[in-house]
Amino acid sequence: MPLNTKEIRDLVSKNRLKEAIKQVEEYTQALSDTHFNDIITAISQKYEGNERSNLLNTISYNTYIRERSKTTVSLLGLLTKMDEYQEEQTRTSSNHVSIDGDNNIVIQGSNNNHITIGTENESDVDDNEIVSGNNGGYLLYSIPNEMTLNVLYKCIIRISILKEKLLKDFFVETVRIKNIEKVSDVMEVDLINMGNKNFLIEKPNSKDQIVDGETCTEWIFYVTPIKLGLHKLILKISTVAFINNKERKKEILLEESVNILTIELYDDNPPNFKIVEGLIIGDENPPVSPTTSEQDLLTVPHFDTLTGQQLEQFTDALISAYRNRLALERFCRYKLDKNLNTITGNNNLNDVVFQLVEYFEANGQLHQLVEEAYKDKPNSPLLKQFVESLS
Repeated sequence: MPLNTKEIRDLVSKNRLKEAIKQVEEYTQALSDTHFNDIITAISQKYEGNERSNLLNTISYNTYIRERSKTTVSLLGLLTKMDEYQEEQTRTSSNHVSIDGDNNIVIQGSNNNHITIGTENESDVDDNEIVSGNNGGYLLYSIPNEMTLNVLYKCIIRISILKEKLLKDFFVETVRIKNIEKVSDVMEVDLINMGNKNFLIEKPNSKDQIVDGETCTEWIFYVTPIKLGLHKLILKISTVAFINNKERKKEILLEESVNILTIELYDDNPPNFKIVEGLIIGDENPPVSPTTSEQDLLTVPHFDTLTGQQLEQFTDALISAYRNRLALERFCRYKLDKNLNTITGNNNLNDVVFQLVEYFEANGQLHQLVEEAYKDKPNSPLLKQFVESLS
């Protein structure tokens, strides 16, 4: 069976990198071509080495995140190559190409269906004739306006003639929908990194795809921001037409500004940072993390329940203390003995924290969550302020 690369990419977008690598390894071991197996083995070794160094504290957390991001990009690049490989295998095994007596190209598929591609002369086509559809339609796109540095994001673009088809099986909360004056039989979509290299963009889909009237057509881009600041992505939508048998395009450009936020660089409590012309400068006297014995003295006043306002304050405090999903995963695994992936698969930090708090509240363990977070991040201003408000 072919490898389901869409499923693998979904695992990557949920930060389940180890599981994604393992599935690719299992698939490539069965291939006669050892090229892919050699590549995924190298990626796996790089991943394991980085994880081991992180556990042994032989590298900084910043280096760990950077190397993990490089491994992610390498894996996504391999998946793109494997898509091309599988497409080629399918095409060569199921199609027979020949030329009939009228010099038409005939493609015979494995189900014995025939597709004939004519060799029409240019003179037979009117100069103004467009040989593809030109109905109006709709564009849906989901590109976050805020991203965390070195975190992978899945951006989705859909085009359909029917508006109701756009949201089918679509679970991302923040989307934008626009009217398109003309939707051709073939549409081309691209996401462009403007200016300097502020993003790493993996493009698993073909830029040009067929759009029919029954379903929607989807393009996926995996975006990793690699520079702090406010940067722009350009979404280019092209209507593809053929005039005199020559391809012509009409383009729509949509500009999206993305605010790239800093990541948390330390396992424990980071120094206070200020940003000066894009550089991160630490304070001379960063807060000192408490020792284990001092942590034991950090207690949270007893409470049975929290009001809605208190839950909102605590949620904001957690987001401030843990700046990305990976930091929360480490906190849950090491301090709470929980696997965050079993609680939520969401990648939006606000949603992840909300669902985490909901989970602990539903299980009557909210006090434990507050106390362990306070012990882990006692120098976080919002968290400290929230705990003091409970007194």
